[in-house]
Amino acid sequence: MIKMETQEIETESLNLLYNKLKPEERLGLLYQDFPKNQVLMTSSFGTTSVYLLHLISKINKNQKVYFINTNYHFQETLNYKNHLQDLLGIEIIDLNPDKLHNKFTTENQIWKENPDLCCSVNKVLPLNSLKEKHQVWISGLIGQQNEFRNGKSVFEQTKEILKFHPIIDVSLEEVNKHIAKYNLPRNPLLSKGYGSVGCMHCTSKGEGRTGRWKATSKTECGLHNQKKNIQVAV
Repeated sequence: MIKMETQEIETESLNLLYNKLKPEERLGLLYQDFPKNQVLMTSSFGTTSVYLLHLISKINKNQKVYFINTNYHFQETLNYKNHLQDLLGIEIIDLNPDKLHNKFTTENQIWKENPDLCCSVNKVLPLNSLKEKHQVWISGLIGQQNEFRNGKSVFEQTKEILKFHPIIDVSLEEVNKHIAKYNLPRNPLLSKGYGSVGCMHCTSKGEGRTGRWKATSKTECGLHNQKKNIQVAV
């Protein structure tokens, strides 16, 4: 079992070992290489999320899954989250933003003029304290989703934590086949034309992630692209 500090872990060696494995094998090995209580997992409960959640439910049903509840999610997403918790038997924990920060972004509709600040306040900052308590973070990024994600490896060392992308090289076709094979439910917004789902204010209908932050250059919320920390005073 790996016990060294996160910053000292040789990500290149880990990638050489894990690259040749299937997603299920990667997840199984992760729990051998890292203490289970040091593994952090988040999910957006978006249009492809059920694939990784299903794998996790088969490999480590005790893995806690954190959902960053910005208070701006579609009701369909919230209902879907609750449904998957019952269906897969996994524990889902809501992670909420600071109340004053959230009130500030709501009253000033910050997402209209500064979506980066809104994401930082309501998504990035709430997760920071959890990162400090864990050694590795499981994310459900898929390389095929956009150019930014396409360049990532299975393991990625960031300043705060070691990130683990077990399905980064899985094609969307493979994801869809798995979901169909096991008759897993999708986020209902997919059938309404939303290829990707986030907060209501910044999500429009569209193929893939084209409906996210439409008419802006923004493509990521900030959880996975490391931007300079934004200080908030309210």
